[in-house]
Amino acid sequence: TGPALTYLEQRLAANPQDRRALYDYIVILSWAERHRDAFALRDRLNLRATPLYVITSLAGSARKAGELEESKRLYRVVLERDSSRIDAVVGLALALAETGYPEPALISLQRRMSDTLPVKDKRALLRAEADIYAARGDDSANAANAADALQRLTALDPDDTSAKRDLAVATNRMGAAPLAMEQLESIPDATRLPEW
Repeated sequence: TGPALTYLEQRLAANPQDRRALYDYIVILSWAERHRDAFALRDRLNLRATPLYVITSLAGSARKAGELEESKRLYRVVLERDSSRIDAVVGLALALAETGYPEPALISLQRRMSDTLPVKDKRALLRAEADIYAARGDDSANAANAADALQRLTALDPDDTSAKRDLAVATNRMGAAPLAMEQLESIPDATRLPEW
């Protein structure tokens, strides 16, 4: 990403009105996890004319930079223009949960789940649901709900070792350590979890 950022910086220095370069610059800054830098460029955008992928990327950077209210606003802009964007649904749900509204976040994720969605979208919804439940606390009800989402996720993608590890953690938090160890043993090259 370094050479791409340098190239885009040169293009923008030569022509600050180059929208395409600005859009690419924001997205690549996000990829490079330079979220504050990406977010700082928000005032240079006309949100009505900016492509949705750029606004979504900017919303994600805002969230990761701790600008949660702005993140929610940007995700809502995306969803007003295209309500089918699962990446924006997930981002908004995570921002809602991080600002103390996990219930509406979970409801929005669960309402979007459909048999007709592509598998990648189902995976994104389930991963967000599991993460929100896991972040709510270590009580057995949240752990059970996280485990349920992770079981559905691993059924969709049996090769997702991250989901399998998280399922073992959630199972352990439910108080089922022997089952969690069995789940862990089914993961190639996994011997123990650092959370235990």
